[in-house]
Amino acid sequence: MSFEKLRITTLALLFSALSFAQSSSVSPCVPPTGSNITRWFTSYSKTGTSSAVTVQKPATGGGTQYVQCVTVSCELACTVAFSQNGTAASATALTVNGLNAATPGLTAWRDSNAGAGTALASWPQGAASATTYIIEAVLTQNSTANNFTTTVTMASGAIGVGVKGYQVGP
Repeated sequence: MSFEKLRITTLALLFSALSFAQSSSVSPCVPPTGSNITRWFTSYSKTGTSSAVTVQKPATGGGTQYVQCVTVSCELACTVAFSQNGTAASATALTVNGLNAATPGLTAWRDSNAGAGTALASWPQGAASATTYIIEAVLTQNSTANNFTTTVTMASGAIGVGVKGYQVGP
């Protein structure tokens, strides 16, 4: 239950007072194209002190999933953390949107109850900012515990999280 490769690089795109909920796209990441590629994204916005968004493989099927980038916006200064392969999330479901008319073979969860898994990285993020984190994570094994979670914590305020990637194969 590990990623074939994982590299997290930070690409900071700071926009003063940018609200993720008003953004027309999840991030500037561009997935490959082809007849066997299903591009996807999921997003969630709320007001509170924390949010977690998990994307995970189903127990069977779903092709190979590539988590490509995560965009986080915070009203106040916040901390953004990434983890992998926690106990499967089961509440509360988010919609995973296919960007090229195909149905993606993965699930997504908001304020997710996914187990902690392996901590990968954690960064502070400034107030009134949106930051895109370039993620190269590959989810290959068919298991609901093969997942990728973004957790955002702050004192209180508006939080937005968007995750974008693609699927290769059925």
